[in-house]
Amino acid sequence: RRVKIMDEIQIYQVSNWNDRFENSRSREIEVCSWVGIPNKHHGTGLTRILASPEGMAKYGLWCLIVQACSRQMSTVAIRRNGWLTDDGLPTGHPWDADDLALRWRQPVNLVQEGLDLFCSPRIAWMQAYDQVPIANPTDGSPSADGRQPAGIRLPRRASRREEKGTEVHGTSPTSTPAIFRVQGVDEERIRQAVADGDLVALVHAFGANVATDRRHEWAREADHATLHEIAAIFAWKRIQRDLVREPSGLRQAREHWKLLPKDERHALAVSILTNYGIEPPAPLASPTLGDSVA
Repeated sequence: RRVKIMDEIQIYQVSNWNDRFENSRSREIEVCSWVGIPNKHHGTGLTRILASPEGMAKYGLWCLIVQACSRQMSTVAIRRNGWLTDDGLPTGHPWDADDLALRWRQPVNLVQEGLDLFCSPRIAWMQAYDQVPIANPTDGSPSADGRQPAGIRLPRRASRREEKGTEVHGTSPTSTPAIFRVQGVDEERIRQAVADGDLVALVHAFGANVATDRRHEWAREADHATLHEIAAIFAWKRIQRDLVREPSGLRQAREHWKLLPKDERHALAVSILTNYGIEPPAPLASPTLGDSVA
């Protein structure tokens, strides 16, 4: 990961994310499809933003930033906390004005002016750091030794009934705050599949297509890889919001995985498997680990 490459790159964080944009239900959900934004219009922060040049555009930028942060993963080790980075952690690669401007097809100058305005003392909707700050266990992030603070409820995936309620009945977050549409996995089934050496069960646990006529394709695409590595690849692509659904997707994911430097790939696999409660073997990158996936 890159934390800071050039002096002008800063790490941005939405202020008081946990209090302003999370509730008792969203804190338990891995991936939210919506976020609740306060609707009061009498605050001085909003007034100052709207009074600035292109104020409406800058407020639209703010809403997009909040929505992007709300899509960050919330797992056992990673909690959403308003970081503008690629993985939702302060140590991730920062999103700067160029990144956000490209993402939303807006002028870079407008985006940078908005970031500066949001971070200004009179508004303080965001904070900018020149280096990675120390994690604060009280905001739901892991402590310095990586452990989750006591008393924090761990995220879960929404039940299919919750997802279907949103899809079929069109319920909105305002009327039913407990309903979220998320993309989740069964972590217990993942752990069991790896322990049993069952490729089909592992693929199914990640929500991929395990039709009978596709099973030989999965075995072919998983050839010369271990279940531990395949589990790490599935989870890695899921973090990137690029879910593997078909055997061809696993082939592409493995190609992308192999492009990572070996040391980075090894560390990433260890971190991912540990988060799923799987004891990571070593060396993870070796194709001769011994547990066949075919």
